[in-house]
Amino acid sequence: MVLVTTARKGHANIMTMSWHTMMEFEPPLIGCVISGRNASFDTLKATKQCVINIPTLELAKQVVGVGNCFGRTVDKFAKFGLTPVAAAQVEAPLIKECYASLNARWPIRGW
Repeated sequence: MVLVTTARKGHANIMTMSWHTMMEFEPPLIGCVISGRNASFDTLKATKQCVINIPTLELAKQVVGVGNCFGRTVDKFAKFGLTPVAAAQVEAPLIKECYASLNARWPIRGW
């Protein structure tokens, strides 16, 4: 499980994602499955960037909670006590409490 953060027009969101895999080392490619029915999908399609945050076991309750909330109506950072931190290469924030974070920016194939 990872937490994917996105941001658009001053609104940051978090989603829980379980369908992901490493696809290539050079260039580094990660394959992700994100439903077209959620807020993060719309933001990813528009901005073509996100952060893939790797949570620790201590964040298990927050990871489940984030996955059960609707991002268009809830500030998930506030609700689950997570801290947004500016990323170096994308507009989406990192999650301070996560073990590691990967900035992702790309031309999305097939869109």
